[in-house]
Amino acid sequence: MSYAPVWDTPLDRRAALTKDVGRAEGAEHGLALDQAAFELFYNRTERPLRAYLHRLTGSSSLADDLAHEAYLRLLRSTPLTPEPAALRSYLFRVATNLYRDHYRRIGRRETALIEPDDQRAMEPDAALRADMSRALDQLRPRHRALLWLTYVEGLTHPEVATVLGLRRISVGPLLWRARRSLARVLRAQGMELKP
Repeated sequence: MSYAPVWDTPLDRRAALTKDVGRAEGAEHGLALDQAAFELFYNRTERPLRAYLHRLTGSSSLADDLAHEAYLRLLRSTPLTPEPAALRSYLFRVATNLYRDHYRRIGRRETALIEPDDQRAMEPDAALRADMSRALDQLRPRHRALLWLTYVEGLTHPEVATVLGLRRISVGPLLWRARRSLARVLRAQGMELKP
């Protein structure tokens, strides 16, 4: 698999992908989205998807490449429903699988450290943001993904199960373990947590 080149701006990425919408519209097995619908979907999902992939990979350029490939695969596929929530879950599932495939292929199991200059502000306090980033980096990739998808992206448990390829009944207990692991790491960093 070859990844798309890193684009200079979000507009460059959008322009390249919307060209593929036209090709997908004419394809027999492509997703039935017109250009306007795709642009709206892209505008709503591009930043969260890139943030999710950046959190997993620790690399802006790799996150960009994986996100671009995920959108291309979405355009070439035929999801069961064109509803935005289902497409979003499908897109994140494709991106998660691309991430896993990438690290399997290069034989690397752990993700790289987050580049400090490329972090986006999630909380107003920079020190807390840095502490949370360091704590998340110490978690297993699955725990990190569970926490990110649930609390940052706001996905429901069934959506998280779909994205990560888990059984729906497993998400609750796995999320509980992920929160417990995060709390343990934060306490080790000296943070006081309220019960």
